[in-house]
Amino acid sequence: MGVRHPGIYNANETKPYPLDDRASCVSDTGQRLPDDIVADLVLRYPGSYGGYPCLAAVTVTPTLVTATFQVASTFADDATLQPLAAVSVLRADLVRYRAVPLSPQQAGVGGWLVFGGGALGVPYSGRFSKPGQGLLTARAARAYTLPPVRSLGVEGTAPPLVDVVRLRAQTPLEVVGDIREINGVSRTVAVIRLADTASEASATPAGTGTTTPSVLEQFAGGCSGRPESLSCGDPQPVQTVAGVAPDCNGIVSLVFNGCADAAPIAGGSGLVLDCALGLKEACLSPYLPDENGLLPSDLAAVVAIPSLPPPPPPPVSQGSLVLGPTGSLPYITCFGGGLASGWDLTGGGWTFAAPVGPGLLCGSEDDFPFRPARSLTTDNGVGMARRSVAVWDGFDTTTFHRTAAVSVFAPVPADARGFYADQLNAFLVVNYGGAGAGSYVYVEVDFSAQTFSLGRFNGASELAFAQVQIDAVGPAATPSQWYRLSCTVQPGTLVGQALLTAALIGPADTEGFGPTLVTLGPVLVNSYGDGSGLFGVAARFSASYFTSFEVQEAS
Repeated sequence: MGVRHPGIYNANETKPYPLDDRASCVSDTGQRLPDDIVADLVLRYPGSYGGYPCLAAVTVTPTLVTATFQVASTFADDATLQPLAAVSVLRADLVRYRAVPLSPQQAGVGGWLVFGGGALGVPYSGRFSKPGQGLLTARAARAYTLPPVRSLGVEGTAPPLVDVVRLRAQTPLEVVGDIREINGVSRTVAVIRLADTASEASATPAGTGTTTPSVLEQFAGGCSGRPESLSCGDPQPVQTVAGVAPDCNGIVSLVFNGCADAAPIAGGSGLVLDCALGLKEACLSPYLPDENGLLPSDLAAVVAIPSLPPPPPPPVSQGSLVLGPTGSLPYITCFGGGLASGWDLTGGGWTFAAPVGPGLLCGSEDDFPFRPARSLTTDNGVGMARRSVAVWDGFDTTTFHRTAAVSVFAPVPADARGFYADQLNAFLVVNYGGAGAGSYVYVEVDFSAQTFSLGRFNGASELAFAQVQIDAVGPAATPSQWYRLSCTVQPGTLVGQALLTAALIGPADTEGFGPTLVTLGPVLVNSYGDGSGLFGVAARFSASYFTSFEVQEAS
């Protein structure tokens, strides 16, 4: 069998696919699963087994490569797990990018797996006992609904009927084939129904002097007449109460509002409605005389002059933040008091911690220095194991004619901290959700790769529009230093286009931020949308810190 789609498989080897973004990709022993062992996966299973399919184990030895899959009932660590499928291939027979069928371990499970170059490389062994470690993406592993009727039989008497079954009915039943619409789809079905043949022939067979009753009369029940036709006999049944018909169970519910207190009459023949009100409470106050015997119509009309609303308060200085009237730009937050109003933590692991590192952190050029008590950070076990995004859903309704900026910091990693030395980055998020759910334009500084990028995240992967090697054009961007990311957005000439200009500034010292290190743009971005998305911040498998987030008008 030939190899198809090598370009797709090669791209999949550069990311954790087929694992979901919510998966930590870290085994029980703390080893991260290499991205290039599994290049693709298609797994299908009955949805009754569970809703969270995940990788259970991967082993690469000099002679054998194996992978097993399981499904969890919930995403919790103590969820019930069931095996789904496994695959085992001799290293001598393994061909990179060739599909290998899965061996099902449950009924109704099937699929195939494509091993990447990592399966032919360094030995690896990892077990993933919790759903949060090896959760599979929905594109790779998907449940399906079993047919509602898979057999036919009498419960407890004989094995159910399977394969080709011929149905035979006895009078007064009949079995016919018909076309019926089910959930908007026309389907061929077997219909089991009562056959009323008496109405089609003579009701009096020749020479008998008797009539053959209709099958409908046989099964009509104790009251074979119809109340709406007044054919039930006297006394006629009650059909409505004050024009209100009963529900399908023959129940009419009476709801009393206001002061009514309903009490049943002894013997069940009715209700007593009582309101504990006197004449004064029953009559509206404008129609009662006052203490002098005068009605409201006898009094002179009083004209009320409305008071003018107070003027808006002038801007006041608070620390290093310039706070104006609510709903006005510029908008600045330092996260010193926690999560500011209007912020939404859409994914990943966020927390608040005291800012670290040298330099000035938050405020304008006029009132440095200012160091808030806390900053927004992903410096925790959850945040460093996945992509984290936080967005500002505040009063501003557009990203056009705006400049957004944020101060960022990525500390030098230490082995004991548990995150990866090749993942030191920080993102400024632009137009989140403006061109599709979960998508956004980004400005990224990658301290590990020494790159500064302007690109788009489509909900699954990143694509850079423009990128520059920082240390090739000037001083390197040093971890454990505060830098500032900024992006100016202007509308393009066509609908859905935008012109973006990004800058990397820093590092910060006691006098403020340093000069601009790198500038990208203006870059013309198509499919930007109407600009109604959100600004925010993000990190990708990195312990990153954020403060001094600002949005202001751009000319």
